[in-house]
Amino acid sequence: MSNVFSDSELSDQPISTGDPKGSLSIPISFFENVEDTWAKGFYGNMNNTVAWRDFCEMFAELAEQPFASKEAAPLYSPTIYQRVKRTKANGNPYKGYRNELNATKSALVVIDADKGFDIEAAERFLTERKIEAILHTTAQNQDGTRFRVIVPLMEPVDPETHKSVVYAVCAFLKPGWKPDTSKNNCYSLFYVPGRYAGADNRFVHIVGSIFPTKAWLQLGGQSLANGCSETESKKEAVPITTTWNSSFDCPYVDQQWVNEYLDLTDGFYNGLSSSSAGSRSRRCAKGSS
Repeated sequence: MSNVFSDSELSDQPISTGDPKGSLSIPISFFENVEDTWAKGFYGNMNNTVAWRDFCEMFAELAEQPFASKEAAPLYSPTIYQRVKRTKANGNPYKGYRNELNATKSALVVIDADKGFDIEAAERFLTERKIEAILHTTAQNQDGTRFRVIVPLMEPVDPETHKSVVYAVCAFLKPGWKPDTSKNNCYSLFYVPGRYAGADNRFVHIVGSIFPTKAWLQLGGQSLANGCSETESKKEAVPITTTWNSSFDCPYVDQQWVNEYLDLTDGFYNGLSSSSAGSRSRRCAKGSS
């Protein structure tokens, strides 16, 4: 595997460029395996913030890396961990620093989809609604139902708020859908995308709007109110035609918070949220065992 982490020249500070998405700061940390708690150091020396633009490039490169199995691939958490020794409720010390108490902020919703939805339906839904996201299948995928949804947030939030946003995004994608709830937090570990041997590997970057946390909480709540009946929860996402071009035009979002939010900004968020929608999809051949 090539050294994606060093080659991409990622810094621990947001990158300011002419592209507003290049300045969007994403907290992230990497680990060598599921037992890694940073007792010996973070994988690739990564426990900092990266620009969303660089995050997308890094994950696109990882999606082309061959892995014999998921155990051969590194993992990540969508947060930065404090380097503080912590003690469990039973009085025993945590090994290393990767634990819930050390999780700080997160600006990345990561949903572990395992049945009940498929990557093509998710891609269609997010593309038609012009929402920025990365979708990629996991090492066990054979039919498109084992995949991850990665959605950036306009601002970092604390771990408890992050959980609420994850549930809101799930509700917006498909009311009643319950992915792996044990992973609905920012201190879980997730395997990176890759070309996993024997799997149907897919990677999609959807270019679109990036929403603030308040928008997602309202969108999730409204989606549940409008479609959480037993009948509605069984429906697949259906195509729609939109006439709006940014999160601030979105008809699902109450305009009061939009006006309040715009009053607090200097135009940066307008540029951040109004990128044209589209998707960049890659489908990799099954690897050989």
